[in-house]
Amino acid sequence: MLDGAGAAGRVVVDIGRRVVGLEYGPPIPVGVHATKVSVSDEHATVTLDGTAPPLLGSRFDFIPGQIRTTFNLHDRVWIGRGDEIIDCWPVTARGSSQ
Repeated sequence: MLDGAGAAGRVVVDIGRRVVGLEYGPPIPVGVHATKVSVSDEHATVTLDGTAPPLLGSRFDFIPGQIRTTFNLHDRVWIGRGDEIIDCWPVTARGSSQ
């Protein structure tokens, strides 16, 4: 979710390293033309390529740079098809590596 507008051409989103794995690069925004994504613990700053920024409160998807460690950070995964949530799967193996 878009949390706020930063400097011109940048937006702050509610996605950070506590919810997405970064081992193979930052998450890639879907449907937003970005030139850079900088990730902190709880938020990311998305630098846009000059297109109009999304509206405050807009929701859009990200493709994680590393799916395995992203799944390990969550108790469940929401499954979608198009704009519809169709299921919720538990991540039962979370924390089972010990």
